Amino acid sequence: MWFRRYRLVHLALALLILAACDAGTRDTLIMTDGAMKTGTLAGCAGDVCTFDGAPVPRAGIRFIGLDAELPVPAPRDPLRDEVHFHDVSIHPGPLIAIDATSVVTAAAVHRRTDVAWIWLTLAPGGLGNTAPPTAASETDAEEEEDRPTYAWAGTIKVENRYGGPTGHHLWQAEYRVKLLEVPTDGNRPGRQIGVSFPTNNLEPVELTYDIAADQNWNGGPYRVKFDGGGRVVNGDVTMRGRAAGRIEGQTLVESRVLGGDVVRLDAPAATPQEPAAGIATEAEYRQYQQNYFSPAEPGWYFISIGFVGHHMDHGGQTGPPARLLSIYDGIVRGGLEPPFFSDPYKDFVHWIPAYGTGVGVVGRLDDPDQAEVRGALAFARDIKLFSGERITIEWSFTRTREPDQP
Repeated sequence: MWFRRYRLVHLALALLILAACDAGTRDTLIMTDGAMKTGTLAGCAGDVCTFDGAPVPRAGIRFIGLDAELPVPAPRDPLRDEVHFHDVSIHPGPLIAIDATSVVTAAAVHRRTDVAWIWLTLAPGGLGNTAPPTAASETDAEEEEDRPTYAWAGTIKVENRYGGPTGHHLWQAEYRVKLLEVPTDGNRPGRQIGVSFPTNNLEPVELTYDIAADQNWNGGPYRVKFDGGGRVVNGDVTMRGRAAGRIEGQTLVESRVLGGDVVRLDAPAATPQEPAAGIATEAEYRQYQQNYFSPAEPGWYFISIGFVGHHMDHGGQTGPPARLLSIYDGIVRGGLEPPFFSDPYKDFVHWIPAYGTGVGVVGRLDDPDQAEVRGALAFARDIKLFSGERITIEWSFTRTREPDQP
């Protein structure tokens, strides 16, 4: 399972290292093992990046910083490559190449000077060769075998609601999820220097999804307008219908639609986790997520669901553009606004608002054998075009300790 072999890395020592960096333009690589390299990135192509004149396999890199300030940002969707601009906007899309002037993804070509950080996902099997893991001792192996596994089964509900000058939209998704929490020999660097935490992986078992869309952007830049020749200058965008399906087995593992981690809890927490009721904005939710990406205590978990950027046909395999819309069968894109991309799949997902078909859930366990895992929060997004857009997320899981294997 790829989530057992590979983990997201968030460097908690970033501020300390930053103080030691020389002034001037410096590029940065954050590696999968938590190490950081500073120097000059000539570029990336295929499976290799050239850094200070030497080749570095992409499979060993988690973040690329282009004259960027630390600390690294939390990825919005850890299951997709993301380009983070200096203006803090996020542009998802598989990284294709970097050269002296451009950062090229499957979705766009960005000016290199606009880009601060690039988050690279961990592909199954990797994109190249990385250093082999340190061999575990017999004692470590026995201890890992003695640690329990837990079956997670539950529901995540997400709603994105907006009504205003641009029009309106209401996207509602319900995900029924099964995961298996398994012990690993990995560690996550903590927020405090010199402290790290062991992790468990949440390996995907089954995902059933039901997504409903009711969207009509017909105001502001989408107000219908024609020129003197009758050609569309501005057009409306509608997205309506319902998509549902189930993904399981190896298809779910390879698609990387679902996954997660737990900062392992070996003893009851000193104090119960407070509800996240104080979160009112998306910025506050991103800050709250740092409890997982850069933990100060054990018990924090992260579950990610993300369809945008993951392509499957009816057989569960990747396919040509004409077949990539099947995961959204039942939702129809309409309106007079011309396509933004020539690829039908890319154009379709371009019009899905944030949290329409994906979510990242963060919470904390209070007890190693905690059987009920619940959470709820709501916040407003600070997006000028959709001012007042509101996100609601609820989740509820049963967490059952698996019987010891003979």
